[in-house]
Amino acid sequence: MHFALRQVKFSGASTLDGQLLSGAGQLSGQGQFNDVKLDKIEMQASMKRLHAPSYERLMQHTMETSVAACGLKQSISPQVMLAEVQKDLTALLPYNPEYALDKLAVESGGQRGEIACAMGVNGVTPDDAAMPASMLTMTHAQMHGRVRLPVAWIQAAVARFGTPSMGLAPADAASAVPAVDATRAPVDPAAQPSMVDVVLNKMTSDGYFVRDGDALTTEFRLDKGQMVVNGKSLGRPPQTQ
Repeated sequence: MHFALRQVKFSGASTLDGQLLSGAGQLSGQGQFNDVKLDKIEMQASMKRLHAPSYERLMQHTMETSVAACGLKQSISPQVMLAEVQKDLTALLPYNPEYALDKLAVESGGQRGEIACAMGVNGVTPDDAAMPASMLTMTHAQMHGRVRLPVAWIQAAVARFGTPSMGLAPADAASAVPAVDATRAPVDPAAQPSMVDVVLNKMTSDGYFVRDGDALTTEFRLDKGQMVVNGKSLGRPPQTQ
């Protein structure tokens, strides 16, 4: 795969409110992905409530560990290194940090796709920060986002990279999408669009996507271990004693 950017413009700014660092950046340009021309690329990203002293310690420990490991000055235990990183990371959490990809939009061939998401934690206390990372994620992590992709882009991606089957149960996949057998000739490319439609219709009927004209959209959020896609809960988090 080949990817290139041109006519790139970037701007960014950051502010410090007490010891909390916030910032935002914007990037725009044009590009090329293999033989696909990307007429316009826009990206906006931001971070909020990053505790500056804790972040500085994290970066300093990371640099010191990397220099020691690369210079072979001392043997670095992966367990020790991971423990140090986790300690520095958990020190950031009581300040409710958030990182967001506010917008990643691409225009190509007269169509536009867009992705946005935000990740963070909320309500972590110093006592909570001593909990295992998995439990912290279950109780305090928050994530939300949205995706909009033209169906034509999905069909083109499948034609280039393979036959779709995700989203179908084994029985559905067997009846809807021809099995791939290495001893047989490849699936006729002309049949790919209809196969993609079968899979996308199935995932749409299951609530994972919503049709919006010639595009598919989805919205998701994670809060206290509960994932919700287009308003539909995907199972329930395990109950803790």
